[in-house]
Amino acid sequence: MSLLEDTGKRDFRRDRDTDQYYNYFKTKLGLDFKDTFLLSYKYALFKGHTPKKLDKKPIHIGQISLIDDKEIELMVIALFVDENDEDILSKGSNLLNTIEEYANVGVRLLYDRFVNSDKSEILMLEEIKNEIKQKLDELK
Repeated sequence: MSLLEDTGKRDFRRDRDTDQYYNYFKTKLGLDFKDTFLLSYKYALFKGHTPKKLDKKPIHIGQISLIDDKEIELMVIALFVDENDEDILSKGSNLLNTIEEYANVGVRLLYDRFVNSDKSEILMLEEIKNEIKQKLDELK
């Protein structure tokens, strides 16, 4: 059982008005909703953006069990470092809510970055992955 499954929630969610963003990344880059969610979370967190609360009736994206345990550990460690919160693991469902809120703002920011760039989508994705990797390396 992963750290996020211990929160009592089974699913990760997104806002209803983010369809166009998730569909853009699926169509242009072949990213499924889970991968877009994870990339969006990391992008918003590492770029220092403020999380955005989900709508009252968010949409289910997938089950937490679909996310690799190592990926979850990295997400939680990054959140711990960012928020400097030693009690992050005791927050239960609030931990997943915070991750969802970062992804909620991140997907919008990524979409804007992609559609406002003259670079190819693949080049943009590599650039963003390198930025996130560099930030992770700085945290080590």
